[in-house]
Amino acid sequence: MCERVMKVNKDPVVEVEMLKQVVVKKSGNKKENAATQTLATFPGIGEGTARNIAMKYNRLADGLVFLSGDEKMKGVGVVTKSKAREWLGLNGGERLLLGKDK
Repeated sequence: MCERVMKVNKDPVVEVEMLKQVVVKKSGNKKENAATQTLATFPGIGEGTARNIAMKYNRLADGLVFLSGDEKMKGVGVVTKSKAREWLGLNGGERLLLGKDK
């Protein structure tokens, strides 16, 4: 099953990029989540916040949707979300959504 991240403005949905499910890898005795590693590269998001987002949403794709949307989470404010949308290349009221292939 593939899910696509969609870029939405008031126009029809436009496919942005295909994402694969996040893979968890082992590093010594500690599991490192690929979503945490990726999210921690965003401006204003440290490793702790990245880990919290990854734990809540389980997949990188869902974490990216969260960062581009209006949903609230302790430790992720308006400024952080604005920087994340800019980092993702989104303009104005654009946000990411997930859709399934037919």
